[in-house]
Amino acid sequence: MSLTIGTSGQQMQLLFDSKTISSTKATHQVTLTIDDNPPFTYQILNNGSVLSIPLILVIENELRPAKILRAAVDGQLYEFRLPNAAYAIDSVSWCAGMPDHAARQAQSLLTIPDAGDWKLVDKASGAKGCIVRVQGTEVDTSIVLNNVGQVVLTRIMQLGWRM
Repeated sequence: MSLTIGTSGQQMQLLFDSKTISSTKATHQVTLTIDDNPPFTYQILNNGSVLSIPLILVIENELRPAKILRAAVDGQLYEFRLPNAAYAIDSVSWCAGMPDHAARQAQSLLTIPDAGDWKLVDKASGAKGCIVRVQGTEVDTSIVLNNVGQVVLTRIMQLGWRM
């Protein structure tokens, strides 16, 4: 299993690639544990041998100073050492022409009229695409419309949460 930090449009991604992932489309359970912090659990649809997880700010903020990232993919545990993760993230961001960490951190959530608790992620930084988020009691959900018109649904679960 290899780990790459990359981008899809203006969204940074953690890309996990392995020959053990079937090229047949299927949903995979991925649990990320960064150092000794509570894990994040995803249900991810593969693209060939690659599993792609959006590098949202809450995960980026834990990764920047991290030493170890553990990824359990369908029950198989992989461990990645992360020397200089902040530098790697900043380099990918710079190379893709994206805002720096401070600008991404400063993004605000805008209220959407008549949309309940859904918030629009402020794209004042010039990033293409659109993101809406809702924070739930059990699952935080984001819907991304990327710069090529693809819709990406992301659910973030915390330790002890159940789907």
